[in-house]
Amino acid sequence: MTENGFSGIFLKISGVVYLILMGDVLLAISTAPVWLLLFLTSLRQSWLALAIVAPLLAPAIGAAYVTFDAFVHDGSTAVVRTFVRGWARLARRALPIGVAASALGVVVGVDMYAVAGTSWGVVTVPAFLAAAILGLVAFVTGLAVIARRPDVGRLQALKLGLVFGVRGGLWSLVSLAVIGVFGWMLLQHPALALIAAPAPVLFIVWFNANRALEGWLGQDGNSQSAARQQEGICVR
Repeated sequence: MTENGFSGIFLKISGVVYLILMGDVLLAISTAPVWLLLFLTSLRQSWLALAIVAPLLAPAIGAAYVTFDAFVHDGSTAVVRTFVRGWARLARRALPIGVAASALGVVVGVDMYAVAGTSWGVVTVPAFLAAAILGLVAFVTGLAVIARRPDVGRLQALKLGLVFGVRGGLWSLVSLAVIGVFGWMLLQHPALALIAAPAPVLFIVWFNANRALEGWLGQDGNSQSAARQQEGICVR
């Protein structure tokens, strides 16, 4: 292998490492209120405050999606600039999606707590769990829609996220499994999970969401490319 070949491999590997490390830092900064409440307070006492700040996760996840997309498709290693621009561009559309997801989580959580241990629990708890899972699928896939397509509205993005997330069941199942492992890490080793895991987990979720949306995204590739250039996502 030539020197240029080794140099190219080294640059790619170092780019991936930088993407993951800086992605973790940016995600931690942009969602700091969520983690501070989660780690420094009792969930039983601060669950309402946590539900209020939880929507901050949505624009951060969307910005991470934009950064991954720019790295994979355009080779951009301007991680900080791409993330900040993505956050600013998506915040107004992503925050309401985060509010809806947080509200669904509160409703499901409160209702499950209320019926747990009752005769209704056997029937209602599985239904609540199904609603939570479908809501999570619509959330992570819908954010992938608005990250790729600025012309799609919030409600339509959630509908598309739900439909194609369910159709791409295998990809969504992998994402749910990875999110579940991340949740387990948060419970067992919160500091390690926060430092090392968010960006890799979101990269896998982003990849799976795009695979689930592949048929729909491929319907008009030219318009997507033009939209991405117009948004300034391509940072070389």
